[in-house]
Formats: sequence, C-alpha cells, structure tokens
Amino acid sequence: MAGSGAAPERARWPRLAAAPQPGLRSMLPRGYVGFTEATTPRQLVLPATTFVPLVVKLLDSAHRPPAFVMGARGSSLVLEGDCAPSYLEVVLSPLGAYRVLGLPMAELSGQLVDLVEVLGADGRRLGEQLRQTSSWRRRFGLVDRFLLGRLEGGPRPAPEVAWVWERLVSSGGAVPIGRLAREVGWSRWTGGGWPVRPGMPIRPI
Repeated sequence: MAGSGAAPERARWPRLAAAPQPGLRSMLPRGYVGFTEATTPRQLVLPATTFVPLVVKLLDSAHRPPAFVMGARGSSLVLEGDCAPSYLEVVLSPLGAYRVLGLPMAELSGQLVDLVEVLGADGRRLGEQLRQTSSWRRRFGLVDRFLLGRLEGGPRPAPEVAWVWERLVSSGGAVPIGRLAREVGWSRWTGGGWPVRPGMPIRPI
C-alpha cells in the first residue's frame, strides 16, 4: 500500500493481537497489537484521540525513535514517512498512561516523545528485550510484566478523576465536562493535566 497518498490508521497490516492480563485490561482497551513485516503507507492518518499509543519498533526505520509514546490530540495527525516494518503497539487509556508513564497527560498532549526521555533506562530496556525476543507470545508476556511493574510504583489518579473518566467512557463522551466537574464538587474546570477537551472522541484509536 505504499504510495504518495495518506492512508487511514486501519491500513496497517498484517497484525497480531493478544489480550493483556486481567489486571491490565481496563487501561488497555485494544489489548496488544503486533505488526509484522509488510508494505505500509508512506503517510498514515491517525484520528483525534484521548488515548496514548506506546510503540516499540522491532525492526527499525528512518522515521521516529526506536520506541515512543504519542500524547492525546484534538485533531487528526498525518505521520510522514514509512512505518517500521515490524513493531508492537499498546494503546493506553489516559488514566493508564498516567500510571505507567508517571506524567500529567498535558505534558504529552499532541507530542511524539522518545520513550527513553519519558522512562529513562526502563524504556531503553523494554525496547532491547522486545527486539531480542523472537516469539510474539513471549513479547506480549514481557509487556504484561513491564506494565504490571510500572503500576506497582506509579502514581494513582485521584478518585474523582477516575470517576469522571468512567462517566465519560460510559456515556460515550456525551456528558458535558462542566457538569461532571460540578458533580464531583469542583468549583470550575481548568483542564490541568486532563487530556479531554470538548469534542474529542472518547475511544481508542
């Protein structure tokens, strides 16, 4: 599918999928996805999303870091240049990303950031281990263990923030944010580290 035109996100194929351990499923709505060697678009269109993809290349390419995260964004994004021939992708919910990455989501909003810049040696080690592992089943298991370890030492969102997110998900984003702020007792909505803005889709990419 290589060509000069931009292709939608679903154009990436072939792919393998696996479910994470039960304790991770609420923060990984799409589970694990592995992309094998294949012809890929030179331009990839990614829709607006409140979710945070974490990508580790298994075979490198000239574009983008060997492992990276992409913050939530309020509009579609065109990624220029070929995707890596093979890579593993994890799409984190906003609360899951906060717990795993240890950062307010506003710091990543609209950005593509090298995973090593975010997680340091842990990010580098994850990439090295995945590239040294030949089995997809073992790769997915390795990511399970990595995420569970990050959750143990990571921050936890305030209960009212978790409640607001669950309400947004269950309503498909239909409940106005101002109303939710009033329901949890916040005098006003400032946004802060919250990645959701009016009109942003409450779904994984």
